[in-house]
Amino acid sequence: LFEHPGAVPLSLLGTMVYIVGIGTTATAVIMLFMQISDWRYEISTLIFILGLLVGAVTDVLSIGANIRGQFDLFNLDDCAYAIVYALFATAATVETMASFCRSLTTVPDSTRELLRQLDWESR
Repeated sequence: LFEHPGAVPLSLLGTMVYIVGIGTTATAVIMLFMQISDWRYEISTLIFILGLLVGAVTDVLSIGANIRGQFDLFNLDDCAYAIVYALFATAATVETMASFCRSLTTVPDSTRELLRQLDWESR
């Protein structure tokens, strides 16, 4: 009475599209990971990579649930997608705050030149 019918079965073409998409995502994550030179200053990139990895794992688990016929609304994969978007938002916020803090610590050359001239004229 309470058996769930199987979801729409994936065709061979659908499976290949998922394989190409997940493979492309994995390649992009690896290339982005190799670009990080200083972990302390690029924490937003690390959070973004974590979001991409959680998204890729969630895609694979979602495909498996679909094949097994256990694809329901508000499954674990739906919660994981919420986590992925939360990680993306966190990465964007951290990068915005970091760039704002970096802008406060750097003084443009024109300001330095102006300060030198004011100091010279006050003597």
